[in-house]
Amino acid sequence: MKPTHLSGSRVLAVHPYPDLFGADLMLLSALQVLGEWGAYVEVVVPEEGPLLDRLSAADIPYRISPFPVLRKALLSPNGVRSLVTSLHADTQAVARLVRSARPDVIYVNTLTLPHWLLARTLHRKPVVCHVHEAEEGLPLPLSVGLVTPLSLATRVIANSDATRRFLVRHAPWLRRSTSVIYNGFPMPEMPLRRPGMSSPIRLLLVGRLNPRKGQDLAIEALAKLRATGLDVFLDIVGSPFRGYEWYESKLGLLAGHLGVEDYVRFRGYCSPIWPTYEEACVVLVPSRIEPFGNVAVEAMSVGRPVIAASVGGLPEIVRHGQTGMLCRPGDSASLAAAVEALLRDPRAVEQLGCNAARDVRSRFSLDRFADKLTARFNDALQAAS
Repeated sequence: MKPTHLSGSRVLAVHPYPDLFGADLMLLSALQVLGEWGAYVEVVVPEEGPLLDRLSAADIPYRISPFPVLRKALLSPNGVRSLVTSLHADTQAVARLVRSARPDVIYVNTLTLPHWLLARTLHRKPVVCHVHEAEEGLPLPLSVGLVTPLSLATRVIANSDATRRFLVRHAPWLRRSTSVIYNGFPMPEMPLRRPGMSSPIRLLLVGRLNPRKGQDLAIEALAKLRATGLDVFLDIVGSPFRGYEWYESKLGLLAGHLGVEDYVRFRGYCSPIWPTYEEACVVLVPSRIEPFGNVAVEAMSVGRPVIAASVGGLPEIVRHGQTGMLCRPGDSASLAAAVEALLRDPRAVEQLGCNAARDVRSRFSLDRFADKLTARFNDALQAAS
């Protein structure tokens, strides 16, 4: 039986980028869940983008209203000073949006929106912040500064144990208010097809074109694999984030330099993604930073073994030797060795794929995500009453 606390509640969902990457797609899933459980949901974003078409198709109202977003350029001493200088004006802009929307609860999607967390104090509104980031590698003061505003949230959701560890390590007082809710997916009800082992063998990497996703490592691994005599091709699916167009050019130059330009296909953004997974034999997730790993779950759900870097939330998804393989982060030789070992044993490819589908369909279902998410929102509303 569904809980009744959300019925009729007004949820204002705040999102920094109107794109269609991992956190954006998870926002759509969360909004669908909240709507199905009786909440009235409205979304506010700072600019136009492809996410808005998806919101319209789902009959989810939205508004476009500029508000401050914590971008990487601001994670510096000068950037912090700029944030402090504009704090009053930015907070006033957010306050006007809150008064206009009259929400019962504010859903802040990602920790890049610290001004919205002030709503709990200034407007006495419960705030649920859903964190999809674990920005390892930042200087300690910046990491602490990035995480500390979460202290203002009523409840914090981390998308993995790795993300929660990152938050609590830099702000130990968040331990009590932060819980882990794994992302949930509407997995297709399709019969599992065996991974294709006929020549050429297709490897697949899905994700925005960004150095943290490790497309360069996959191209280097491809060159090493072809040098062993394996007839493998690599499909790279995804488009660059704004400002990262240079990286796409760099990847093309790298493939040419390594002599594998004829064996790499850049396919851009693909939707729906499921047929693309089915075309592949093995899916690569060689990320340098990966707080969760949506691609790993998606690929595994249709029976494709995943070879992933042992970083962030990926070891929570891929069970090494049972549902996929883990390799050393940032190491193309380790990635290539894992792929070669798997491809030399076709029965293992099929067995890992079958195991993977069973495992992720039970652990990362949309129903499980819905139960935990709505419970967290009910908890926030009760805490504020």
